[in-house]
Amino acid sequence: MRKPPMNTILPAIFLCAGVVLTSSCAKTIQIETRAPAASSKGIQKIAVFPLTNYSTTKDAGKIVGSMLAGDWKGRNPGQEVVDVETAARFLGEKHVRVPETIDRVKAVELGSILGVDAILAGSVLEYGTVSRARRKVIVQEPVIGIEVILVRVKDGLVLWNGFHARTSDSLTVPSRDTPESVAAQAVSELVGNYLSRDTNAKD
Repeated sequence: MRKPPMNTILPAIFLCAGVVLTSSCAKTIQIETRAPAASSKGIQKIAVFPLTNYSTTKDAGKIVGSMLAGDWKGRNPGQEVVDVETAARFLGEKHVRVPETIDRVKAVELGSILGVDAILAGSVLEYGTVSRARRKVIVQEPVIGIEVILVRVKDGLVLWNGFHARTSDSLTVPSRDTPESVAAQAVSELVGNYLSRDTNAKD
């Protein structure tokens, strides 16, 4: 069985997976981001890769990777974003296999081949549902956990490392949210959190 990186600390909500969550676990949100190591100023072209999938949901890494590309592109209209499918197709044409996990070394290697300034990758730690008691009813609640890194290709510097875990905000029973909708919200919150801090980072 594959295991998440050793430096990843899962929040309490994931430790509750597979058992009934109490109301104290409701609407859990956890965002952890390191201050940007340097400003992303000068990054004109960025490639987004499928996230390494440690969840039990098939293709969760591709799903979240595509969300990440879309959200990033929408917030950075001045940057060219090479999405998950385009990056994989380009590398395939050059007979380069996309590794399951992308670290700093691989990011520099693949980024150089793609001709981009930065690589956005990461991991899906959780993508699915857990049981939770709401209004004395046991329901299946969406739960998401993602970790992302932004690596500058020219020197391998990790410009950003972020982690986000969240459940549904829905007040209905059962929740109207799905893992996909909660993942999209998590991606939006995580990217927004980084970009708000990136404006104050040093070049």
